[in-house]
Amino acid sequence: MIEKELVINLHAEEMALNYSRLVNHLRLLLQRYHNQQYATLDNEIIQLVKLKYQESYHIAKKVRVLLIKNYQLSTTTEELGYLAIHIERLRLANHKQ
Repeated sequence: MIEKELVINLHAEEMALNYSRLVNHLRLLLQRYHNQQYATLDNEIIQLVKLKYQESYHIAKKVRVLLIKNYQLSTTTEELGYLAIHIERLRLANHKQ
């Protein structure tokens, strides 16, 4: 879904590092959810992410809906903020090409 929303090829060589970071974040998100140990992020930073990375935050919210709908996995606002940051890295890497 992220690939489609950003109109990028996540498997392109120039995306490798940021793609790896995103996948690692998602893997750890699932681990934290399973262990009920949720990530923390200052509310002020979350508001900054929402404001500065609006497109990426919007995509992160779509991912959240997909996780709830397909896997009954609810994410915290903090996790949503972190996910938006990783999506933003992919978006920026794509624009540098």
